[in-house]
Amino acid sequence: MNRSFLDEFENDLRPHLLPIQTRLEGELRSSVERAGLKVQSIRGRIKERSSLERKLSRPDRSYLSLYDVTDLLAFRIITYSEDLIADVARVIEQNFDVDFRNSVNKLQYEDSDKFGYRSLHYVCAFPYELRATFGEKFRFEIQIRTVLQHTWAEIEHDIGYKATEQLPREFRRRFSQIASLLEVADREFAAIRTDLKAYVNKLKATNLDFEDVELDHLSLQSALARDEMLQLDRAVSSYLSVPIVEDAFYPDYVLSAARAAGIRRVSDLLRNASNFREAMQKFLPLYFEFAKKQWGLERASIFAVQRGYAILFLAHLYILESEELFINKVNRLTEYYRETDYPGDLASAKSAAHALVEVLKANRLIQE
Repeated sequence: MNRSFLDEFENDLRPHLLPIQTRLEGELRSSVERAGLKVQSIRGRIKERSSLERKLSRPDRSYLSLYDVTDLLAFRIITYSEDLIADVARVIEQNFDVDFRNSVNKLQYEDSDKFGYRSLHYVCAFPYELRATFGEKFRFEIQIRTVLQHTWAEIEHDIGYKATEQLPREFRRRFSQIASLLEVADREFAAIRTDLKAYVNKLKATNLDFEDVELDHLSLQSALARDEMLQLDRAVSSYLSVPIVEDAFYPDYVLSAARAAGIRRVSDLLRNASNFREAMQKFLPLYFEFAKKQWGLERASIFAVQRGYAILFLAHLYILESEELFINKVNRLTEYYRETDYPGDLASAKSAAHALVEVLKANRLIQE
């Protein structure tokens, strides 16, 4: 009987499954994307003859029909964290004809040594228009698991043994320890996602006190929306006679500049934006004079001011104001340029710092 099943699968069924795999994989991907979910991967596969032969030969299973094998065609959806599995599962239940009698939720395993087997398995019927070709009983599987659960399964497969069934106790114990760590990691990733969403919502509050909020990628976006920063960007826009656009100016670079200057909290950024608004008017012409000599940067080459661009000039003003001694101003500017424009190149950083202070001295914005 097994041999006849193998021949039936290889000759009558497999040739027709590839276009169906492509179609269903596309439908899965579209459904997940419409729901606004981001997953690591969605991949389908048609069962290999050798794999089917091993399955049909198992002494603990019996198959009366080839249709009793539900994973001849199967798909795997890999999520980044365990909390996303439920979101993807809702998409599957809403868009596919699920056979709940044969589907199983292996996420409910509590034993740490079963971490590698944890996943959500759906058995689904083919779309109605395909059932005339493949029959009412033909089904396919969709497996949903996290990156870490998938990694565990792949490593276990590479070793060639099931951690809980085929190894001596000492090795099973070590596998269990690793499984426990991975399970904790999965839960922590889910918790971080939840906490990050809460943090983003907190930053959107109009009455938020930024006093203890660290300057980072997320808080920078909120800071740029504040009037203090908008006024500073407008000052740069007015000087350059170009419009302001909503795109942020290279957030990584802006954050690096602020931190190199010693501005590490949102409250510090907003406070100094207000304090240095007038000084910005005197500093900008001298900075662009320096930038033209140092880097060949022409004012005419700037067609718009992106949000946060003014932070670069604010960082310079903050350094110059923070140090009373001329030598300290030079040293701080040198460190600033080494962290932003010349990483690892102390000589170039020092040259840029001296070039800027020479321009400022010549125009009496600073004095020795």
